[in-house]
Amino acid sequence: MKTFWLIAFSACLSILWIGCETTTAGGRKNEQIYLRKGMSAAEVKELLGEPLKVVRTEGQNKVLETWTYEDTKEIQRQVQAGTREVPYTNPITRETTTITEAITTIKTDRITLVTDLFIIDGILTGWKETTHESVDFRE
Repeated sequence: MKTFWLIAFSACLSILWIGCETTTAGGRKNEQIYLRKGMSAAEVKELLGEPLKVVRTEGQNKVLETWTYEDTKEIQRQVQAGTREVPYTNPITRETTTITEAITTIKTDRITLVTDLFIIDGILTGWKETTHESVDFRE
């Protein structure tokens, strides 16, 4: 009997220990990325990866490249779409009445951050960020 309790205690302790272990999942998704003017195009590619679109313009002995990156996030939440009357019986008085109940729907906000990087002769000289938002309601 003593052996049984020792094994049970060891198993519980092992489960607790494993459950409290920190995972290494997540990768670079949540890391802050810092850009600075004067970085080389290779450094930018190392940080951000390949751009979605590259527009190259040549003139006045210089080469201007505009690199475009997009990052889209979706946020879903439940919002009130209306109300309806439903019957309700008071458990103490046993009286039946109607109450107003909320009708909800799912709202999805899609936010796209578009970043244009301006690279002249292989050097990052500036950038511009624009945000696009779209909303989708589902019932």
